[in-house]
Amino acid sequence: MGAEVIDLVHLPTGTRPTPIAYLEYEDVDRCREMDCVYYNQCLSFSARVRWRSFHCRQCPQYKVMRGELVHKGSPEQGPAQVIKLR
Repeated sequence: MGAEVIDLVHLPTGTRPTPIAYLEYEDVDRCREMDCVYYNQCLSFSARVRWRSFHCRQCPQYKVMRGELVHKGSPEQGPAQVIKLR
């Protein structure tokens, strides 16, 4: 089984959704931050790269939304630069 290579395009700066194989409905509130200003963009990204599911727990914005960090960016900054993982 090889590693998955994904171009992280159109993700807002400072976001990082993480793929997971399956997410129980009861776990959605614990694993995703649906009130995040970037949530819809991350959801669209995960659909575009055909992830079965994703979570927000490793995203820096997750901690921001939970009040653990202060975010310095804004959604008006536009999409992130193109990043290619190899």
